[in-house]
Parts: sequence; structure tokens; C-alpha cells
Amino acid sequence: MILYAHDFTSLAYANFKAVIEEYNINITIDEILERYNERHRYFHTPEHLNRIMRDINVLEENHEVSADLHNRLVLVTLFHDIVYYPWKTDNELQSAKLFYRVFPKGIDDELRRDVYSAIKATANHANTSELSEVFNKLDFGELKDPNHDDFHELIEYEHKIFKEYQFLPLEDYITHRVRFLQSIKADNKHISQLINYVKNRHYNIGIYPGSFNPFHVGHMNILEKAEKLFDKVIIVKGVNPDKVKSDKQMDELNVQFMSLKEQLPDRETKFVEGNIITKLFANDPRNPVLIRGLRNGYDLTYEEFYLTFCKDYHPELRYTLIL
Repeated sequence: MILYAHDFTSLAYANFKAVIEEYNINITIDEILERYNERHRYFHTPEHLNRIMRDINVLEENHEVSADLHNRLVLVTLFHDIVYYPWKTDNELQSAKLFYRVFPKGIDDELRRDVYSAIKATANHANTSELSEVFNKLDFGELKDPNHDDFHELIEYEHKIFKEYQFLPLEDYITHRVRFLQSIKADNKHISQLINYVKNRHYNIGIYPGSFNPFHVGHMNILEKAEKLFDKVIIVKGVNPDKVKSDKQMDELNVQFMSLKEQLPDRETKFVEGNIITKLFANDPRNPVLIRGLRNGYDLTYEEFYLTFCKDYHPELRYTLIL
């Protein structure tokens, strides 16, 4: 048995297992769990599905949905985020296509089309059918619930969403996030508070520079440790222009950077020529922290010299050394 960081509750598991067996769907619970436990997910995990499934069952217990609509809602819940890469723009379409592939043709083709359309509709939360209208309300959950009174829970939700979109430059994230929260027209009295929180939150940012040629397991170890200390870590491939003697060299450096971006699509990466201290630290009002990795005592001696050099350019520089 595979152990996952997040798992389905017994209630969600029973509902998912029932529809998979009833419609002979060609996917296993373990295959679904593997997707919802991908490392770049913080909010869109099995816990998200558990919460939706709990609310669906409340609707059923209150006789607000039929048995048929209940099954359709379970299927949309199970598949609506099964393909989820926040840096891509076609997740809903790909999720719908995956559902369409694994749901056997001929068992209930009308249901198959309805669920497919409802999954696609989650891209902009359009109410294209009764199914999509009910599911969209469930998917928004606490954001649109006028009776939800736990602001701290909304803060926890916001932190998870921020981690999923950490590949965006911070100001871009804030702009898009505020626009989204303003667009949902929720009755929840805490939405305006949440918008202010997103705008004014103190984001603890670390910057991890290096040549990264290539970005290897040692670098990843430092990055993962740093991410436990900071809200976000920006990975910077630094280049000394004095050492670049030809266009061919610069082209090779750009190829290395593109490789870094492909390796870390879920993080923000930057390519910086010149003095990173003056370009990224000295004039940043958010006062980011320089991250340096250590392998041994020789590294410590070098880093002490390097940090003294850096502080000549930015005396208030904050830094952390990670073994």
C-alpha cells in the first residue's frame, strides 16, 4: 500500500470508489491520489476533494440533490483538478479530456458529456448546466459561504494558493489574486479583509543565487530547506558579464537558464547579469534575504569573504547560510 502525504477521508473514498465501480471507470484510487499529491500542490490536494465531498453529502442528506445529480457531482469533484499545473492555461480542458478517456463509452453517454462539460466550465466557473452551477458553488466553498466566519481559515487557504503560484513575480501574483477575489462577488463578509491581507501582507522572500550549471540535487536540497524558512524563494542564475567573451557564451548561458526554468516550472526563476546585490537587494522595499548553501568548512570561509564583499554594496543586507 502506498502512503501519501494527503489521503481521502473514509466518506470521500467510499463515494469515489462507488462511482468508479458503478461506471467501470478505467482509473484506480491510487492513480488519482498520486496526481492530487503532486509536489506543486498545496491547496488542490485530496483535502480539497474531501471538503467538497462532505458538502455534497450534506446536500444529499437534505434532499437537495437527486441520486443521479449526486453521482455526477462526485465525478466532477474527482476529476475537475486531476490535471493541475498552475503555470499552464489548459488544466480544465486536460482534466475533462482525461475523464472522457477513462469513462467508458456506451455506459451513459449523456452523463459522460455532462460531466465533461462541467469540468471544462470550471475554467471560468461558468454555469452552463444545473451540474456546473451546483458544482461551482461547492468548488468556491468558504469563499462564497455567507455563514463562514473563520477568517484564519481563509488566511490558511490564501497561503496555500500563494505557494501554488509562487512561480509568478510577487507583484503579478498580488494583482491577479486581488482581481480574482474582487470578481467572485461573494457574500462572505471576510472577502474584503482577505483582499487587504493579500495587498498588505509581509511576504518573507528569500533569493537563492548561483551559476546552477546544472541545477543538481545539492541545490534542490538547499532550496527545499530554504522554502521551510520563507514564504517564497526566488532562484537566480547570476552571470558576470566581464566573463562572457562572446555571443556564443551568452547563448549557452541562456540555454542553461531555459533548462533551469524547465526543471523548476513551479518556482520563480530569474536570469541576472551583473551585480545581483545592487540589482535585487539594495532597492527592494520588501528586504529579501540572501540564501547561500554550505557544503563544508571551506565553504564557510569563502562565504564569510563573499558576504563582506556583498555588504560593501548593501550594508543592510540580510542573509542565511544553509547546510
